[in-house]
Amino acid sequence: MTDRDAEQGRTEAALDGAAAWLLRVQAPEAVEADWLALQVWLEAAPEHREAYDRLERVSDELALAAPDLLRALDERPVPGLSAPLPRRARRARPPVRGPWRAVAAAAVAAAAAVAVFVAVRPAPIPAETYQTARGRMMEVTLADGTHVHMNSASRIAVRLGRKTRDVEMAEGQAVFDVAHDPARPFLIAAGERTIRVVGTEFDVLRHEGRLRITVRRGVVAVQPPDAPAAAEPILLKPGEQLDHKPGERAWTLRRVDPDAVFAWRRGDLVYRDQSLEEVAADLNRYFDTPVRLDASAADLRFSGVLKVDSEDAMVRRLEAFLPVVAERDAKGVVLRRRNGAG
Repeated sequence: MTDRDAEQGRTEAALDGAAAWLLRVQAPEAVEADWLALQVWLEAAPEHREAYDRLERVSDELALAAPDLLRALDERPVPGLSAPLPRRARRARPPVRGPWRAVAAAAVAAAAAVAVFVAVRPAPIPAETYQTARGRMMEVTLADGTHVHMNSASRIAVRLGRKTRDVEMAEGQAVFDVAHDPARPFLIAAGERTIRVVGTEFDVLRHEGRLRITVRRGVVAVQPPDAPAAAEPILLKPGEQLDHKPGERAWTLRRVDPDAVFAWRRGDLVYRDQSLEEVAADLNRYFDTPVRLDASAADLRFSGVLKVDSEDAMVRRLEAFLPVVAERDAKGVVLRRRNGAG
């Protein structure tokens, strides 16, 4: 056997295998274990991935033309029969062997795609919504094995599809520990930005237009605001944080201690030379009574750790740590600079 014959044999075997996997994972009864097994097969050899992608493209193209294709198959006469062969019987024909084996594999995958998309067209995948009230946290394990730890006043909608895992984050904060699955990237829509990962652990904060992403493990890709669609995304590595505030065109990229950012999961808010405005914004995510700053305290910054317990207790700690006094009015709590403080 020549090298060319060996390569042809590997290609045909890969196409046969890809067709079988396409049938298996596109079947209505496919489960998560089927997708995990497919991933193992895809990573076993480069030709597996190439063959699967090739047949998947064919199936997608045929799905668009499925109505016309099925009509043509039903109307085309078969020699020896007075009527078209029933569609179910046509699918039951034994596979072709010999030099047309690779073509037959592609045909099997195409038939499966037509059957799935036309005969048993699946309904759109419904979104699973998870939400926390103010002052409450929640841990969720998604069907793909991804763990999500949601902070106070957070809301996400999750769709685990065949090709992607999609999450829409309307508001709040969450840590995502994403299950590794290169075949199905994990996409988080936060406003106009999309966060793309395969398998990693990171924190996302979205509140009143602000978006902050902190990576603890793996790599996260983010498109910055106003970037052209074809622009390269910003890649965040462990220990990096990307921050964007309303009204600012540029993003801020900095090195941070991920453990400090993730400390909210144990009930601690850690600050390192951060504005009092940020502290007040955090308090407003935990409590119903709004906290706002008087102009006299707008330039104050804070370093320290605030234990998340009651709002009154946290405000008293700020009064002890900073030259501010808390005053209550009809709209909530106002932090003012203490008289005589420089």
